[in-house]
Amino acid sequence: MLGPLVLFRALNALCLQTAFNPDEYWQALEVAHALVFRYGYLTWEWREMLRSYLYPLFFVVIYWILDLLHLDYAALLIHLPRILQSVFAALSDWATYHFAERLFGKNIARWTLFCSVFSWFNFFAMPRTLGNSMEAAFSVLAFLYWPFPDMPAPPSLPWSRPPAGKSHPKSRVAGGWISTPSSRLVALTLAFVAVAIRPTCAVMWGIIGLWTVLRMPLRMWPRFVLCETIPIGFNVFSGGGSFYGVHQLHWYLSSAIPTMLLTWTPLLLPSLMAFLPHPGPSRHPPGGSNPPARATLGLLWAMVGACVGPYTLVAHKEFRFILPIHPVLLCLCGYGLERIRARWMLASPSSHSPSSASSSNPLSSPPPPSLGGLKAAWRRSAGSRKQRGLLWALGLLVVGQLAAAAFFSLAHQRGTVSVLGYVRDPNLVPSGDAVLLLLPCHATPFQSHVHRPDIRLLFLDCAPLINGTASETQGYVDQADRFFADPPGFLRQSFLLPEAVASVEPAYHATLDWREYHPSTSHRLPLPEHIITYDSILPDIARLLEERGYHQVARYRHAFVRVDEKRTHDGRYVVVMSRRRPEAMPTAG
Repeated sequence: MLGPLVLFRALNALCLQTAFNPDEYWQALEVAHALVFRYGYLTWEWREMLRSYLYPLFFVVIYWILDLLHLDYAALLIHLPRILQSVFAALSDWATYHFAERLFGKNIARWTLFCSVFSWFNFFAMPRTLGNSMEAAFSVLAFLYWPFPDMPAPPSLPWSRPPAGKSHPKSRVAGGWISTPSSRLVALTLAFVAVAIRPTCAVMWGIIGLWTVLRMPLRMWPRFVLCETIPIGFNVFSGGGSFYGVHQLHWYLSSAIPTMLLTWTPLLLPSLMAFLPHPGPSRHPPGGSNPPARATLGLLWAMVGACVGPYTLVAHKEFRFILPIHPVLLCLCGYGLERIRARWMLASPSSHSPSSASSSNPLSSPPPPSLGGLKAAWRRSAGSRKQRGLLWALGLLVVGQLAAAAFFSLAHQRGTVSVLGYVRDPNLVPSGDAVLLLLPCHATPFQSHVHRPDIRLLFLDCAPLINGTASETQGYVDQADRFFADPPGFLRQSFLLPEAVASVEPAYHATLDWREYHPSTSHRLPLPEHIITYDSILPDIARLLEERGYHQVARYRHAFVRVDEKRTHDGRYVVVMSRRRPEAMPTAG
């Protein structure tokens, strides 16, 4: 199973043509690129040592090998990290299936894998070089081997399997708590790696660990608590995130989870209805194991609450923050899909055929029509219609997932990635030129996707004021906000703007931090040869640029819909303005 999943996710990774979140570049690939090739840019989080280098080290190895073999081509620098991440995405699918199998059995596990493979959000997010994607992969692997009390034992590891017919000599069986020392060590190690990659994950694992400790036998507390207190000690909450946006308290429940699941969202209802009282005898699904106890569903919903609950209290919210519990939600969707199928197909057509014995004899004539025969034929027809109806309903759910995956992975928000193809081309941007990105902060990748030390890339800085006084911090406006508030005024204050067509060769400093260039001093920069911005911003600065010899040389399709209504400056196209006139103008749909 794992091999086909790896192949599928590798193709998935190569299909991604759009941008999701700046962190997939600036907190992973750009860090690795700067460490290996010694040029690029590190954001303020790395200068303030607020990030862990563990995740970028995965890509440092790739970049170092490519540099050693002199194979550091831009295409390999872009795609190989995602192919590596796709392996962990496939491991996430594999672990999600086996986690559901451990809790529910094979029937629900198959539906869970179905939901995972056809999930638009898995296709869109898991193969990306996001720390949250790696955190989610290690978290679901840890879920698989975690010693949950009163739950089925985790699968045995290859090196710790006892001989056939014998139990593990050191397994613990007490109060429903069953696991081996190896599985406990593996679970703790995987959870620790998840926390090391994203320290905020410590909150979820701290809650799960504390609940497990309280439910397990008293004699096992000292050994378990010693290992579990390590990830709980991480610093979890920081008010600095509100600098990047504030969301309502209910945003994860009302917006994030329904968006991530999309057409799978109604499949959560059976797992919630299981907690309602059901008068009369229960109806078990045919051909499978007994329905799981409410405790199992309660465990999964408690895991969702352990992740969503703490993040709900933080002002800044994002889809990727709750990615670790997405596999848990898919397990609940798999359960719901099996319960719906079982109830829909409860009446088996073959069980209502009184003439099945006589029909086995080919020489016997068919019995005359009777009321009982007509009823049986109607039941068989109704069962066939139910099957077709179920398949059509399932097909519509899948079409919704596939449409969203194609739209967000191939079309929407691709301009900020595609435009770097222009920057990489030495025929369009010769050596020594400079490129100014007048886009939202970190909207594009940087040198990890350009890999050209012979040109200068400049962008709008949006770092918060870390060491300022309270009054300075309250009134602080970053460069990006100042530009979008008054684009022409910002350019006049920040750059040398000659009245005629610019003929001054730019002499850029080594640093890219514009805060060192005060508008009233001689450190102001001449305008670069190439300026990249949105078509929605261009009308405000077009006259200023055209008077100085700039003209439009390329345009790339970017957004089809506005995802965030607060970002009114986002455009439908990314436009390149240049003082140079290439022979052919590149275009992109």
